This record gives sequence, C-alpha cells and structure tokens, in this order.
Amino acid sequence: IRGHVEFLADDLLEGRAAGSRGYDLAARYVAAQMQAIGLEPAGDGGGWLQSVSLLEAKRDHAAARMVVKRADGSEDRFAPLDDFIPGFFFGSEESAVTAPATYLGFGIHAPELGHDDFKGVDVRGRIAVVLDGAPSGFPNSQRAHYSGRAKIDELHARGAVGIVTVDTPKEEVRVPWERKKKLTWNPRMRLLDAAGAPVDSYPGIKGSAAVSVFVAPRLFAGARRSAEQAFAAAEAGRTGSFALPGEISLSLRNALAPAQSANVIGMLRGSDPLLAGEYVVLTAHLDHLGRGTAIDGDEIYNGALDNAAGISIVLEAARALAASPVPPRRS
Repeated sequence: IRGHVEFLADDLLEGRAAGSRGYDLAARYVAAQMQAIGLEPAGDGGGWLQSVSLLEAKRDHAAARMVVKRADGSEDRFAPLDDFIPGFFFGSEESAVTAPATYLGFGIHAPELGHDDFKGVDVRGRIAVVLDGAPSGFPNSQRAHYSGRAKIDELHARGAVGIVTVDTPKEEVRVPWERKKKLTWNPRMRLLDAAGAPVDSYPGIKGSAAVSVFVAPRLFAGARRSAEQAFAAAEAGRTGSFALPGEISLSLRNALAPAQSANVIGMLRGSDPLLAGEYVVLTAHLDHLGRGTAIDGDEIYNGALDNAAGISIVLEAARALAASPVPPRRS
C-alpha cells in the first residue's frame, strides 16, 4: 500500500487533476497494477479505461457580485472572497438572479428523523438562505447525506432560484474561512450525458454563494431573528423559517470548457456459474486537486490520503481476492 501511495502522490503526477497528464499517468499505473494482479480489463473496447466526458467550470472571482437590497433603498455590498465565495453555474458562463430571500435553517427535509425546515414555507422564486451542514443530533450517515447534494436537490425541486449557504460557528472551527478562501482556485466538474448536457447542473438555481460566519449578521439585519439566535436554534435542533427583509442579488461568471478523463476498470470473474453475472463493485476516486495556491512554496496538491490511499487499498483488495484459495462467487 505504501508503495502505491508514494508513486501516486509523487510530484511527478502533479496532483492528478482530472483531465490532466498527471491523472493519465496515474490511470496507466493503476491499469498496469490490475494487469499484474491478473484482472481482466473491463473498460471501453476491451481495454482498461472507460472514457468520461466532463464540463469544467473555473470561477472569475473579480466578476462575482452579492448585494443585499433593503426596503429603504439602501444596499449592502459583500466583497468576493473576504465576505462570500461565489458558486458555480453550468448552464452558461454568466448567470444572475435577484429575488426575495427566505431563511430555512439547514434547508433539510428529513421526515424519517422528524425534521422539516420547509414546513409551511414556499420557496418558489426565492433565494434560500441555509446553514452549512446538518443538525448535530443527526446520526453520522444522515448528517453527511443531508449536508451535501440532498440539500441542493430539495431546494431545486421546490423551486428556489438561488442559494446562499451560511457558515456556522461550528463550521468555522471545522474548516476556517481563510482555508476555504485558499481553495477557491479549485474548479468544479460535471459529467456530460449522452446528449452533451451537464448532469446535476440544477438549471433553475441561477446563483449561489457561501457566506462566512463573520458577515452573517449583515444578512439577518432587520429580520425576525439575529444570526446568533438562528445559530442557537439550529444547534438545538429547532426548525424555524422566516423571510429576510429586502432582496438578494447574485451574479457570477465562470469559464466553461469540456474536459476528458477516464475511469480504470478491472474485473475478477466470479467462480459460481449462477452468480458470476452479479457484480460487487469496489471503487475509489483516483483524481485529486492538481496544482493550486502555493503553500510554503509548494503548489502541487499531492493527495496522498485523498485518495491515493484509497486507490492503494482497492488494488491490494483486488490482489488478495485474486490470490484467495476460495475465489469470490460473484464477479
């Protein structure tokens, strides 16, 4: 395992960004290891690689805008990076939205846990202001699930036109804002479907941003509750949504470009004729961040733990399965 990690996280591979030469070298290494183990290639055309078409978005921070427009005509302008980090939009290179805003706690609908931040609230045509993460009382798996894509899925399905995610005091301790700022160079990618359209692009959400805990009080100015009261209620597991005064205006620009990368797929055929057509999938992601903001003069984000270690464990699991005197019944 250590040998795999040391190669995959070497500077030679330049951080293994998807679509880069360093990633392609890593993919060839994994394919060679699979071949040496004795797996069968299961990629495109009988090879080891499965081609993946992607759309890459890179943010233009200088062009991003976030403004809270008050009912009295005054405006509060937030500064890119210092106050907010712009999100991504994959439908076009420029996007903008201005709409009234509603605070929705964590923005989570989890009926199996008795939690519903949307109770009695209609977010159609509104910008949803939600806290990052999920209630601390959620079990680990559900907290991870509802903190991620499930939250955006729910907001998009309910007709929100924008999302502003607010860091909580706990989130600031876990991942400080200054650290998040240093990672804003990192692009995002979406899979392209057979028609060439980005998957999970949320076309109805025209603008998004993340806001630091330090400027959150400005968002809640004049509202029914202060930011501190909203944080305390959410931490206690209490829902409680309310409209925020005025409107929020979001605009962003990101450069869109197609990218091509590949999965590496090897197969160990099952030994049971009745069950060999069923498949158990062991998977880990081979890509990492590539090159970015230099830290102590080093701009290569090597990704030893994220996720060269995972790839190495999958390879060694494959080696153990292939060498087992009792072969797996399923492929």
